[in-house]
Amino acid sequence: MSTYLDAVSNLITPPDIHVGRGRLQFFSSLREKGSIHHDAESGLYVVTKYDMQRHILRDHKTFTSEIGILFTRYKNSQNRREIESIYESQGCLPLDNLIFIDPPAHSKYRKPVQEAFLPKRLQHMRAYITEYSNYLIDQFIASGKCNYAEEFAIPLPVAVVARELGVPPSDYKIYRKWSDDIIEQVHPLLTPERELELVHSFVAMQQYFRVKIEDMIANPRDCLLSAMIHAPSGDGERLTVQEIISIVMILVLAGNETTGNSLGWAMWTLAQDPDLADRLRSGIDKNDEIDKFVEEALRLNPPAMLFRGVTEDTEIDGTPVPKGSIIHLPPLAGNHDAEAFPEPEKISLTRPNSHQHVTFGQGVHICLGMHLARMEMSIAIRETLRRMKNIRFDPDDHLQLNPGFGVWGLLKIPVLFDAN
Repeated sequence: MSTYLDAVSNLITPPDIHVGRGRLQFFSSLREKGSIHHDAESGLYVVTKYDMQRHILRDHKTFTSEIGILFTRYKNSQNRREIESIYESQGCLPLDNLIFIDPPAHSKYRKPVQEAFLPKRLQHMRAYITEYSNYLIDQFIASGKCNYAEEFAIPLPVAVVARELGVPPSDYKIYRKWSDDIIEQVHPLLTPERELELVHSFVAMQQYFRVKIEDMIANPRDCLLSAMIHAPSGDGERLTVQEIISIVMILVLAGNETTGNSLGWAMWTLAQDPDLADRLRSGIDKNDEIDKFVEEALRLNPPAMLFRGVTEDTEIDGTPVPKGSIIHLPPLAGNHDAEAFPEPEKISLTRPNSHQHVTFGQGVHICLGMHLARMEMSIAIRETLRRMKNIRFDPDDHLQLNPGFGVWGLLKIPVLFDAN
């Protein structure tokens, strides 16, 4: 794995438990050379040191989130006119919001979503997460084997967030496809032809959720989407349908992919360390150690990627970075910085600063769904350990990385276990 794009596209998928270690080694080698690296092929500046990542994420004036790498990237596309025509005739133009807009405009969108994601409001979801975790385990428990990624880690957060957005189980398949399409759109080398195909997918998603939103405007429900619709925004007014649709398009991605990948990596860790699994299982009805394991799992294998744009000519650790540059801050690199986390590749249930990882970002854009992700993972791991013992990798199968750009997750985690 010799180039930056190879490293973040997971082009290599070795069939053993050391899957993906090449990516970590790549970032480690960059960090040894300095805290910042300019990749000529993509044009990105890659920052690998924990302290520098935190600084950049907290300085939204110099390092902006308004970089148009998601739904509004079409503004710099050769297909711009055609894409705008598709959105305007069949859906609505996407708006930058939440993670892609800075203060003061940022607060307009964050407030209603933040209210919906408050920990006290999320507690009503605890019973459903527990119930659906066991429903998924019921589907494979008798066989003593499963692909934990495909049969549990990925479908659980899909179901949890989909339910909160008014999506019934019969639509989970297309809902998940939309999430995959959003990830694909971020790739810097996306072809114009594929870009247009993805736009049609996003228009279908807009049409789908417009119906849900208009129904909940007239008929409020006890779910996250309804809470956003009826909560006042940062300027005191309720969000428009177009604004809500744009937020939902982000939540479809953020609520599914990140938690599912984190759960998969948690299983990857437990399958390698039976003593750790037994230790957590012995205190299964206590929150402390499982919650600490969740933080370490989030730190060890962060699923997301973070980008920032440079608003003025600046320097990062002595390296000139011109205005208009795009910075990539891989949490996998920052969270494995030994200066911040000694022996970073080890799981430590006594690590005092595990929760200070950059997996959820920092500053004004820190992830709104982090409380939900932690709750989902804690419940999911507890129910997994409660019902599955002697978890180990299936020697007749192999792990498989997600090949998507910047995605740090496993599509395949074949395990054997003894039903409890």
